[in-house]
Amino acid sequence: KKVKTIRIPESTLSCLAVVQDAAKLSKWNFQNKASLLLAEKLSFSQNNLDAEVQYANAVKEAKSSSFVHEEGLASELAGAHYERLGNIVKALPLFQQAENCYIVWGSIVKTRQMQEKIRSLQVL
Repeated sequence: KKVKTIRIPESTLSCLAVVQDAAKLSKWNFQNKASLLLAEKLSFSQNNLDAEVQYANAVKEAKSSSFVHEEGLASELAGAHYERLGNIVKALPLFQQAENCYIVWGSIVKTRQMQEKIRSLQVL
């Protein structure tokens, strides 16, 4: 499936640099955020293999830091990456992981969003 390349604004790239610098000072707090921002940059630049590594890192790092809401976000965005590529087999478990994180976090709205997303993918 052909994915359109999106030009990333300079302000977004500057934000990535700031978060990467913060991660050097406080890895446990900022590394997952830096990995997730980098994954998004790579994904929208169609650098898919590197993006997938960074998404996996972001999920792992958020879990390691006990940031369940950020683990959910990283899982959700990784799922969206695979969905854009048409890989529902990889997207579905990531959306399910995000749903579980949002349940633990206590977000009814995000849980419902993930449940709707999961249902829509299961009918494909």
